[in-house]
Amino acid sequence: GYDVTAAADLNKFSDADQISGMQDMAWANTKGLINGRGNGILDPQGKATRAETVGSCIASARMS
Repeated sequence: GYDVTAAADLNKFSDADQISGMQDMAWANTKGLINGRGNGILDPQGKATRAETVGSCIASARMS
């Protein structure tokens, strides 16, 4: 299994209060799977683009 104890501080994102599953998102951010949209937002309620999805898949595959 994966060590899921690492966690980033998501308060650096101005929309951190909209994040559900904070612990999971903090781990994914630490691992580079989710990095935000720029301008200090994570956009947790937004839709991922194809490019973002592919980037997350590639980062995930590199962890294996």
